[in-house]
Amino acid sequence: SVISYGGGEALCVIVHDISERKRSAERLQRSLDALLGLYEAGQILSSSLQREEIGSRLLEIARHVSNLTAAVISIPDQEEELHIWRSTGLERLWQVRFSPEAVAARRQVLQTRKSQAIRLRPPEDADGEHLVGLNLPLLVRDRLIGVLEAYGPEALMERQNEETLISLANQGASALENARLYADLAERENRLQDLIRKLITAQEEERRKVSYEVHDGLAQTAAGAHQLLQAFARQHPPDSDKGRKDLARVLELVQQTVGEARYVIADLRPTALDDLGLAAAVRLQVEKIRNLGSEVDYEEALGDERLPAEVETALFRVAQEALTNVHKHAPSARVKITLQRLTNCVRLNVRDWGPGFDPEKATDGGGPGERLGLSSMRERVALLGGHLEVYSLPGEGTEVVAEIPTVQKDGKGR
Repeated sequence: SVISYGGGEALCVIVHDISERKRSAERLQRSLDALLGLYEAGQILSSSLQREEIGSRLLEIARHVSNLTAAVISIPDQEEELHIWRSTGLERLWQVRFSPEAVAARRQVLQTRKSQAIRLRPPEDADGEHLVGLNLPLLVRDRLIGVLEAYGPEALMERQNEETLISLANQGASALENARLYADLAERENRLQDLIRKLITAQEEERRKVSYEVHDGLAQTAAGAHQLLQAFARQHPPDSDKGRKDLARVLELVQQTVGEARYVIADLRPTALDDLGLAAAVRLQVEKIRNLGSEVDYEEALGDERLPAEVETALFRVAQEALTNVHKHAPSARVKITLQRLTNCVRLNVRDWGPGFDPEKATDGGGPGERLGLSSMRERVALLGGHLEVYSLPGEGTEVVAEIPTVQKDGKGR
């Protein structure tokens, strides 16, 4: 502005130095950006349980938040030697990682479990750009699982950038450890399922072996004895009533032995399941229950093409268990069985109009839980990627529904 000064006019200019205010505003903005970046990092890192994906995301976030030139996650082997696991940045800058200073800094991190900062000579093609490195331990309960190596400009040495990367490294270590634990748990679950599958397979093979041995041994011998006795009775009929009654009793006992042998074969492993398939094997079970006095309706729509053997076996065992329990607890109840091949699965439905029970109170130990053997049936079906549901209420009967995919994980199926 123009003012009067010394009898004349003068120009007055007032200048305020706002440099410090501007720097404070910039520091505040960087702090806000860092906090926002750490919040987003927590959201992103916790959204995955895949270690490789978490490692790649951790490096991407670190580069973005701290304006890094390059970043590396290295993990130790059993001899505590670090090896590159994930990396990002310009290839021409990775060579500084193998400088004596960088190697010594990483060794120091392994020994002290504390961050180490170093200044590095710029690469020959970096136009004289100064480069610094910050090595941060990835710790889980004082156990080092890796090192986060950050490379960037001099600003990386500032306390705020270091604290931001330390916080990010802590989040990344927790996310990586959670992913490892999840992978270990999944592997143990897979091993357990594999053991159960092998146990069931061995059990079915043993059932098959015993079934054929009974069929070819006891059943054939008993059937042959029955035929010989009939032929003997025709050729040498007894003279007395007592002799005829005794012979008839012997024939009845031998015929009963043949029937019992066939029932044992059917319970162990019906040959029809291997020879003719699921529909025929279930039909034999239906006939068995009908002969014991139950009213059973049976409908099947599986077509002519056979199902995978493991699918047929699992569904047959479910049907067998359900029918056995109906006969045991509601022998006079009406039963309806339906087998259907759907687009991608096969469904078994066993419905009875017996007394019913409360599935939530059922246990496999005794009482109502004996009705269905829920755990064993569910386990068989679940191992094949299917599911089993039981619907029942006291006084309203029971319905068992099992569905199994027709194409299994190993590629078998039709």
